[in-house]
Amino acid sequence: MSDTPTLNDAANTAARLATREAVLPMRALSLLGTFGTADALQALLRTPRGNILRVHAGDTVGADRIAAVESGLVVLERQGKTRVLRMPGAGGASNSGAGGS
Repeated sequence: MSDTPTLNDAANTAARLATREAVLPMRALSLLGTFGTADALQALLRTPRGNILRVHAGDTVGADRIAAVESGLVVLERQGKTRVLRMPGAGGASNSGAGGS
């Protein structure tokens, strides 16, 4: 059996976080979970409007391109700068910016 999270795992994590106060920022793009096989990870994102998106590397969300999906995090790129979305409670802020090119 694989240790790679499944869509069910991501949905269960999102459900658990949805019942805790102040875990996800309401007015920002948020990572709800990652799932799939190691060579084809996908992510569930919640937009500031509350829409849930299923994305993978190469997709575009608003002005951001999904540069990478890894277990528990998503790397976004916009105009040569990157930022990382992390799962809440995954060792760091849920959204962290990182300059780069």
